[in-house]
Amino acid sequence: MKNVGKTPATNVTIVDPIPVGTEFVSSVPLHNDTGTDGSLIWKFGSLAPNETKVISVNLKPVAQGEIGSVARMSFQAAATAKTVCTKPVLQITQRGPEKVLIGQNAQFQINVKNTGDGRAMNVSIQEIVPEGFAFADIRNDTLVYEIGNLAPQQSRNVNLTLRAVTPGKYACKIDARMGKTLASSKIHNIEIIAPVLAMKINGPERRYIQREAKYKIDLENTGTAVAQNVNMITYLPKGMRFISTNNRGQYVQRQHAVYWSIATLAPGNKGSVELRLMPVGTGQQEIRYEARSVLAKTELSKHKVLIDQLAELFFEVDDRDDPIEVNGETEYRVRVVNQGTKMATNVSVVAEMPAGINAFDGSGPTKPTIAGRMVSFAPIAQLAPEGVAIFKIQAKGVSDGDHKIRISLSSNERRESVAKEESTKVYSSQIR
Repeated sequence: MKNVGKTPATNVTIVDPIPVGTEFVSSVPLHNDTGTDGSLIWKFGSLAPNETKVISVNLKPVAQGEIGSVARMSFQAAATAKTVCTKPVLQITQRGPEKVLIGQNAQFQINVKNTGDGRAMNVSIQEIVPEGFAFADIRNDTLVYEIGNLAPQQSRNVNLTLRAVTPGKYACKIDARMGKTLASSKIHNIEIIAPVLAMKINGPERRYIQREAKYKIDLENTGTAVAQNVNMITYLPKGMRFISTNNRGQYVQRQHAVYWSIATLAPGNKGSVELRLMPVGTGQQEIRYEARSVLAKTELSKHKVLIDQLAELFFEVDDRDDPIEVNGETEYRVRVVNQGTKMATNVSVVAEMPAGINAFDGSGPTKPTIAGRMVSFAPIAQLAPEGVAIFKIQAKGVSDGDHKIRISLSSNERRESVAKEESTKVYSSQIR
């Protein structure tokens, strides 16, 4: 027996029946077993490739005739096959900035590599454009890059450019897939920074005409980036006249506006300016204001101011002769002026005479009424702005001493009367 194959033969068995007309004498090697029919059985186990086994059998003839030997061999041949199991492994590397200025482009370098020992088939990478970014003016869309097949240790690079649109913190997630199977993911955190300007006017919301109004204008960068080339602008209404400002503010008459410029304003920094205006027109007025920079702008805001007219009465009292003798006469002169911008109505003058001086007559825009120590002039219906009214009271001294006359003034615009006093000395010509 010879194994002419390339793999071992196992369970090799030889069966040789004893021929008819013979008797078994011996064998080399000796058989291992005997069959039910008396056959000789040799069991060799395995037979390696090219290995040879020889069996010698001695028989003794016991009858005349032909002696025939028919040996049968059986074995098992082991067929082997080796299969190597490989595994592709995708690794993503994403590089990009941690911060990007609004309006600028963020550049990302994406590398996908097969670090396994098997071939990666139908590789693609996907990225959902983060909410604050745009890709070619497309927002919130999924970008897909087809890579194809990657052999072990092979890699591909993809460059991605996204435009920063909305300030905030975002996560850029990249998925690598083999076919439809998710193989790897990578997240890159990035912040879109931007300047944010906040401008506010603080000052009176009501003013009288020709009464100066002072305003404080505040500006703050509440964003996360430096504001460059900042301009603050206030547009004045027709009813307000520019007087002055500080911090190098410039009044542009053609636009009836005031401008301030700041080279840079860092995040969290504040600035303020002062503005002085003169109301020259009545009614509801609006100061409009805004701030602008290279990458930021406020909404056009309004500060409403109600400009009203004011009737403001001023008066003074003097006496023509002072001192006077007992039974001597003097004249008190009350001069009333409307220093406001509004018509004063129902202007009333009342004089209270002291005990040592008696009033006996009076004159003025209206008739006086003398009742005891009180001298009351009929109210003036209207006194125009800058209008003047003069009231006169003739009086006689009746006893010596320093005596004070009290003049009270009121109007519809000022219900509470205002009083002033004038002192007159009365003396006696007789020495006691």
